[in-house]
Amino acid sequence: RLKTRMVDGDGDGGEEFEYLGGWARSGLEVVFVLRYEDLAWRLIDPRSGQSIEMGGPPLASPSGKAIAAVGDDSLINEFNGIEIVDYKDGRFESQAIDADYACDPVWLSDEVLQLKVLSPKYRDKNGELLAGELPPSAWRTTKVVRKNGEWTLVAPKP
Repeated sequence: RLKTRMVDGDGDGGEEFEYLGGWARSGLEVVFVLRYEDLAWRLIDPRSGQSIEMGGPPLASPSGKAIAAVGDDSLINEFNGIEIVDYKDGRFESQAIDADYACDPVWLSDEVLQLKVLSPKYRDKNGELLAGELPPSAWRTTKVVRKNGEWTLVAPKP
């Protein structure tokens, strides 16, 4: 879990920062970064100074060594999909996964992330999102699993 504490601060180039806290198990810290037309969540290892930015709010796995962010294209940074950052041997490794309007992530274990994605049947023949409000049934529950060190999206049922 994140522990929160407000910190005021302005950076160069119109950036604003807010310290969000950290995860005790991994020792990583999180800072929210707001820019003129962009936003990010910066993961920082305070021991080494290494950092990496994610496009959505981070959610740590049970061990804190894998951090996921999912996006549904609703933020100003137009993040749409899944990003998983692994932290090992003092380094961050990021993997992006295409997933349509991903939401509601829950770690089932350090190897399995459950989430919902938009069913492909709610797109027209050109791939455009159908007009109008979509029903809750438009989203399908699926998983992202780690296999041989790589994260893979299990194809949702239509």
